[in-house]
Parts: sequence; C-alpha cells; structure tokens
Amino acid sequence: MGAAVTFYACFVLSRAMDHMEKHGKRSFRFCDLSEHILGSSWTRFVVAPLQLGVCFMVVIGGTLLGGQTMKEMYYTYNEEGTVQLSEFIAFFGILVLFLAQIPSMHSLRHFNMVSIMLCFGYSLCAIIGSLVAGLSKEPPRRDYAVLGSEMARTLGSFTAICVMVTSYSNPLVVEIQASLAEPASKKMVKGLSVCYMVALATFVPVAVAGYWAFGNQAEGVILLNLLKPRQFCLVPRWLFFSANGFACVQLVVYTVLHLHPTFERLEVVTIDIKQSKFSRRNLVVRLMSRSFFVVMSTLLAAMLPFFVQFSAFMGAVGFTPICLFLPVLFYNIIFRPSVKTVTFWINYVLMSSAFIVMILGGISALQNIISQATTYRLFANI
Repeated sequence: MGAAVTFYACFVLSRAMDHMEKHGKRSFRFCDLSEHILGSSWTRFVVAPLQLGVCFMVVIGGTLLGGQTMKEMYYTYNEEGTVQLSEFIAFFGILVLFLAQIPSMHSLRHFNMVSIMLCFGYSLCAIIGSLVAGLSKEPPRRDYAVLGSEMARTLGSFTAICVMVTSYSNPLVVEIQASLAEPASKKMVKGLSVCYMVALATFVPVAVAGYWAFGNQAEGVILLNLLKPRQFCLVPRWLFFSANGFACVQLVVYTVLHLHPTFERLEVVTIDIKQSKFSRRNLVVRLMSRSFFVVMSTLLAAMLPFFVQFSAFMGAVGFTPICLFLPVLFYNIIFRPSVKTVTFWINYVLMSSAFIVMILGGISALQNIISQATTYRLFANI
C-alpha cells in the first residue's frame, strides 16, 4: 500500500509538471512548479521551507544511519572497542563534507547503478541473516503480539505509517524529471516503475524475513538484531560486515543527493552571477556555505541519535505534505476532476488521509523523540 500510494502521488506530480510545461511554464525545481500553480507567496513561505526542511532532515537521518553502520562495522571484529556513535557520525559527516563540494546533482548520475547494486547487496544480506538466525539451533525468542496500551498502539500505527512514507517517497521528482530529454513524462513513468520494482524487491522480503525471525523485537534497522557486541552474533561476521558496508556507501550517495536542492537555494542568494561559477569569490562562498550546512546536520545527528523516531517525524512533517498532499493538490488545481469521476474520490481520500497522518503522525513521532531524549543524554552512544 505504501508503494502504491506514493507511486500514484509521483505519477500525478509528473502529469502536472508535463501539463504546465506544454503551456509554456517549465519547472526545474519543485518550488518552480509550486509557484506556477499556487503563486509566489504560498511557495516562498510554505512550500520552499517544507522542501528544504525535508532535505535537511534527510541529510540528518542519512548521516545518523551512516554513522551507525560504520559503528556496526567497527564492532564486528572489535567487540572491545571504545569508539562511540557520535564519533562515527562525525567520520561519516567528514566524508559527506568532501563529496558535498561536487558542483551539481547531475554530477552524481554515475553513482545511480552503483547505488542500486548496493541496495540489493545489503537487502540480500539482511534477508539471509534473518533466515540464518531464525533457522538456527537456538533461534531468538519470537513474539508477534502488538505491545502497549490502546493509545500507544494507535499512535504507534501512525508512527509506522510515517516511516513507510519516508521510506518510499522522493522529494526530488520534479528536479529529476527536469533533467530528462523529451518525452520527459514517459521516461519519468518508466524510471518510477524501475524505482518501485527495486524498492518492493528489497523492502518487502526484508520486512517479512526480519519480522518472522525476530517478531516484535525487530529493530528499526534489522541488521542491529543480528549482532550485539559482547553478547551474541547470529550470523557469520563477514556477512554482517558486508551488509553494513553496502549500506554505508549507499547512504553516502543518498545523503549527498539530498543536499543539492538546499545548496541551490542557498547559492541563489550567496553566489555572484556576474562572476564565473569557478571564480575565487564564488568558490570560497560555496565552500563555506556547503560546509556549514553539512557540519550543522552532522552535529544534530550526533546530538539526537534516534533513527526510527526521527524517520517518523520526517515522514509526518516533511514527506507527507511534500510527497503526498501537495502533488495531489497540484493535480486537482490543474485538471479539476469531476466529482462524478473515480479520480476525484481517490484524490479526496488521499489528501484527507495525508492531512490526518500529518497531524497524528507528527504528534506521535514528536512524543517518541521527547521520550527518548529524556531517557538518554545528548550524544548518547546507543
């Protein structure tokens, strides 16, 4: 369902963009399309901050998870190690800091196939690891009951929906379609189809195998169930190390990719267009602004290292409005489907559901973050 709903939202956004382009209003960014449809005021004060906020939160989440994968790789063969999570997040942030200086998002195109292979690699490792753990002579205890009070389960459901929205959504659909040659919309649909086939082929088997093996004790990152330093290792260490290595490299690409929309907005203000892009003045400004942004996101990731809760918060306040609510709203404003059509009711239900998820999911995720933050100190080594 998560894949179907988000695919539909991406599809109607692509249709809206194609329609506006045929009427002489070409969009290179999500904010351009919003300005054509909603006007400059709504775009400047609502849509642009939302998209930049989403990209910023993705960078924080990617940096946090990247640091976590580096920590797991370190402890695979060094269980007595003393290096803490915040230090690994800093190491990951330094790597992102260097790659963030790549001039444009188009320069990252060569990483696409590598990224897909890495995605298959760590997902396959997670599936095999879960099966090995579940079929071992001493499998982990499994309990499939949903724990907690009725209120906790209800809020937990919305937290889970927000995590799914974060997992499947893409806030850069317009930016990607703008880089395609004609016919861009048809190529975009093909690209989305491949994207979702890869996502389903990796996410669903991992979810099934992980939940079968560990039940309600399954971690937000299933690899964390396979090894606990100084306690147990349920799979061959080389398999655990490989899975985290694949994930770490892929997260570098993912994080850098989501930095560029923010950089473009920053550089509209800071770069002197009268000078060359590679002039000394513009190079220094670009280096300083990009470095500051990466350093701040790395610092926040190290301060509050609660990935699942943070992922849910991203889904509620960022991905749901940008990737579900607004694309359908754009489509309705442009094409005005009749109340007698199925499209009208699908869009109405989707927008209403997205609004409910935004409110209740945001409350649930924020409550979880506050709860975790009061339990653990800043820069906790978890």
